[in-house]
Amino acid sequence: MVAENGKFNIDFYPNDKTMQFTITNTMGQTVFSLSKIYMQGQATETIDLSNQPVGIYIVFIKGGTYNSSHKIILQHNQ
Repeated sequence: MVAENGKFNIDFYPNDKTMQFTITNTMGQTVFSLSKIYMQGQATETIDLSNQPVGIYIVFIKGGTYNSSHKIILQHNQ
């Protein structure tokens, strides 16, 4: 996934769960963290990393028994 201008959306389907979003850089440092309760159904969370330098980041998503990770390539358009 490519995040242009530092912003991207994560679409997911929670089941009345607390979802955790953690984003780390390639050095393993946490640059973003969010924990929030969502109601059942489709949800979208907009993430803004515009204050972070261009590079590769890993998004970790956890909620209940669900765990996933995704690579993000962060770009800033001039």
